[in-house]
Amino acid sequence: MKKAAESTRRASRGGSGVEITSEGGPFSDVSSRVLKARAEKMLGLLGLPGAEVSIALVDDKAMKGLHARFMNDPSTTDVLSFPLHHAPREVVAKDRRAALGDIAICVPQARRQARARKATPVDEATALLAHGILHLLGFDHRTKDEEREMFALGRVLEVAGLNKRPIKARLEVIS
Repeated sequence: MKKAAESTRRASRGGSGVEITSEGGPFSDVSSRVLKARAEKMLGLLGLPGAEVSIALVDDKAMKGLHARFMNDPSTTDVLSFPLHHAPREVVAKDRRAALGDIAICVPQARRQARARKATPVDEATALLAHGILHLLGFDHRTKDEEREMFALGRVLEVAGLNKRPIKARLEVIS
């Protein structure tokens, strides 16, 4: 995943554990700076302000390649997550600054979905980022109950990311 984003790498790491790269951009309507700040708010709400997450903003061609390689599906998709741990919640329960993994967000697909939702591309990318973070933490949506839980948590994280200031609360999903 990281290798896929190396060709046109734009890192914006600063003091946090969030790194953003781009392949196939620039994506002026999905600001790396804004997305990074939103990711930091989401991780803060989860009690994981120092956790490491790599986010790649990619075009359709790159996403199709990743989707084909890792999911055996040559079509594009909106977001893919690559967790580093088999039991991520157990890992972060011991080390809240742990590396969680990589997330790839397809900006052209986010734009298409944003139009359908009447949202901005950066706000749609924020929703996809929340979804990706939950996958890195081991959440999934294979059953109706898992889907209900994951999408509800995703909406909470999305709100935290969109809020102008960090929400002074903690969403306890790590046991």
